[in-house]
Amino acid sequence: MGEIEKLEFKLGEPIVVTMSFDQPKTGEGEYGTWWLYGCKNEGKNYNFFATTKLHEKLEILQIKKGTIVKIEKIAIEGENGKLHTDWKIEKIGKEEKTIPIPPANNRNSTIPLEEKARQEEIRKKQQEAYEQKQKEMKEAQEKAKQDEKEKWEKKDRWIARQCALKAAAEITAQAFATSDL
Repeated sequence: MGEIEKLEFKLGEPIVVTMSFDQPKTGEGEYGTWWLYGCKNEGKNYNFFATTKLHEKLEILQIKKGTIVKIEKIAIEGENGKLHTDWKIEKIGKEEKTIPIPPANNRNSTIPLEEKARQEEIRKKQQEAYEQKQKEMKEAQEKAKQDEKEKWEKKDRWIARQCALKAAAEITAQAFATSDL
């Protein structure tokens, strides 16, 4: 068995891997929970530590041993204009397992264990679940933005009202100070 290397994801460079295990190894460290995934790329064994975002996206897609996945590290602009790391995940399929059939008429042939149609149906359902989760996350982010905006607008109105009251009080005090009462 070959040596296991650490897989490095570079921004904007997708990598296609075949997952080696059903679940990642997990643990707790100085910075919280960690997830160690095993995979193969071009015949070599690799592992990588997933960020929380990457782990959640892999979980949503129900990635298992033998699943072929394209993983891309991307940058997205946050609310404050700063760039943040995110992940683009595409489940490509599953490693096809074959059973050799005894040669008939001196021909070697194999038969897939899983039917393509069933795989495609599963992939579609998982993709729909992933897209639904993405939609829900986007809606939650939009709601949070709207709530934050309303909070600041309310605060701005309160400050404007306080300034108006203070100005009115100053004008009234000045008027009384200059009057002959």
